[in-house]
Amino acid sequence: MKIYRYCVEGKSQQLHWTLVAQEATLTDGQGRKIGRYFDGATWKFDDGSIVVGKIPPKIGDKGIGKIYWLVFDVAEARGEKVKDVRYVKSVETTSGLAPTEGYKDDKVGDEKRVLFRAEYSFYADWPQAR
Repeated sequence: MKIYRYCVEGKSQQLHWTLVAQEATLTDGQGRKIGRYFDGATWKFDDGSIVVGKIPPKIGDKGIGKIYWLVFDVAEARGEKVKDVRYVKSVETTSGLAPTEGYKDDKVGDEKRVLFRAEYSFYADWPQAR
């Protein structure tokens, strides 16, 4: 789930939706729960392992209609199974974009929860092109 809040932006006083939080259940290939995803780039597994990624720089919004894939450098990896993880690739992202409808000024502060789905792969080294 991505959580957006309707806010007023700086000097321009332009109204827009801004992402304030993310939360999701992590499942394996068979659909079994194995952990959770939260805080923009944190994967915490049920065995206590944790991977914290660095959020990639914003790409900008010129012509981009969706976020399909991202590569996160890893800032922290704790736990025996993940200790060597250096990169996380997010692919097949569907949904999760900010709402497109606007509101009037009296709705500033409202929040909307938007479903999303993504697949994550964890790498010790980035695979070389063949």
